[in-house]
Amino acid sequence: MCRVSVVVPVYRCPESLYELYRRIERALESFTPWQIVFVDDACPSGSGEILAALNEADYRMTLLTHERNQGQHRSLLNGMAVASGATIVLMDGDLQDPPEILPALISSAETGRWTAVFAGRRGVYQTRFRMGCSRLFKQAFHLVIIPPEQVGVVYSRE
Repeated sequence: MCRVSVVVPVYRCPESLYELYRRIERALESFTPWQIVFVDDACPSGSGEILAALNEADYRMTLLTHERNQGQHRSLLNGMAVASGATIVLMDGDLQDPPEILPALISSAETGRWTAVFAGRRGVYQTRFRMGCSRLFKQAFHLVIIPPEQVGVVYSRE
């Protein structure tokens, strides 16, 4: 078991993967041992090759590959199923979540006050449909897994 696992679903964002990996690695340097679980959701744009190269180069990385596209939420659940960290962080693969917020999220989670901690963003940053899907997922997450009073939010400065 490691201290922290970061689960990242990947679909159509090959241009951000090396940068994302580098920034996550830098953000986690004081939280050893750690792992990154990338889930390639049958991405047709070449992300799989980049993820395979990263996986080959770093033993701290785990790569799951879907044979067919299953969507972001299924990818997150599959990634959490193989994550070995005492603390699990979920991030998007396109750098819309800044990896630099990882230390604040992990520290908040490790206080024991919260069962889950989410990174929060202010403003409109996605389509209404996508925002609605995200809200529904978080509500279902609360109903099935974690009561809302056990959830903290850490806001990024971006």
